[in-house]
Amino acid sequence: MTVTKKVSRKTVKANRVDAALVADLERKIREDKSLARSKLPKGQLTASALADLEQQLVQRGLELTQKTIRLRIEEQILELLQGGAHVRRAGIKERVKGALKAEIDAAILRLVHDKQVHVVIRTADEMLVGADANVFSAVEMGRLDKVAEQLAAILKKVRAKGGPRTLLRDDVAALFEGLQGVVSRKVDAPLTARQIFDAKLRSLEDPRLKLVNIPTLVRSFVGQLSTADVHHALSEAAERGVIELHPDGGSEYLKPEDAALCPPGPRDTVLSRARILSP
Repeated sequence: MTVTKKVSRKTVKANRVDAALVADLERKIREDKSLARSKLPKGQLTASALADLEQQLVQRGLELTQKTIRLRIEEQILELLQGGAHVRRAGIKERVKGALKAEIDAAILRLVHDKQVHVVIRTADEMLVGADANVFSAVEMGRLDKVAEQLAAILKKVRAKGGPRTLLRDDVAALFEGLQGVVSRKVDAPLTARQIFDAKLRSLEDPRLKLVNIPTLVRSFVGQLSTADVHHALSEAAERGVIELHPDGGSEYLKPEDAALCPPGPRDTVLSRARILSP
C-alpha cells in the first residue's frame, strides 16, 4: 500500500504593490471613510510591500493611525456640512469614522481656527455649520453680550422684592435699537472662486518669509477642492501674475505626503512654495 503525503504549498507573497490595488483601496476608504489596517491584504504582500501600500495611500491624502487608514477627520466633517447642512456636535462621533472623540474635537478646533467651520448654539444644542453660514462676528457677539448684561441688570430690579413691576416698551426697544442692523444683516454676495482662492493664499502667507506653503494650501481646501483643482488654480494665478511658483530649496527633504500635494516642477522637482506678487 502506497501512502501519499500531502505537500503544503506556501502562498507566494508579492513584494511589489499593484497600482490597481492602491486605487481600489483608496476608493473603498473614501466611500466608507475608514478601514481597519487588519483588513489590508497582508496574506498577499510581503512586509515591505505592505508598508509601501500604506505609504502610497498616505500620499493620496489618506491618514494612517495605529489601527486604521481613514479619510482625514477634517475632510469627513466638511463633507457632512456640504450643502449648508447643520450638524449636532453631540452626535458627530457616530458620523465621523475611525476617530476618537478627542481627535474629532481637535479637528473641529483646527477648522474653526482656519475659518472653515463655525460652532453655533441653536436653542440647547451646539451645532457645526459651514464657513458661509450667516453667523455673528466676534465684534457683534461683544455688542450682544453688552445688551444681555444691561437687560439682566434691569430684569433683576424688575424681579426684586417689593411688588410687581414692568417695563416701558420704548425703553426695551431703545435697548435693542443698536442691534437692529446686526440681527438683520444678510450675508454678503458670495465671493467668486477666484476671490476665495486669492484670499486663502493671503491668509496663509508667512509674514516673515513672504511665502505660501503649497501642501498647507492644498490641505486647507480639503472637502472643497481636489488636489488637481488647487494645482490648476495655482497655475492660473501664476498666469495672472498674482504669484510665482518655486521649488523648495531642499525638495529631497520634503515629507513624501507633502511632496504628493505639490505640482510638478522643472527637472524632477516639485513646486512647494508660492510667492505673492500683487498687493
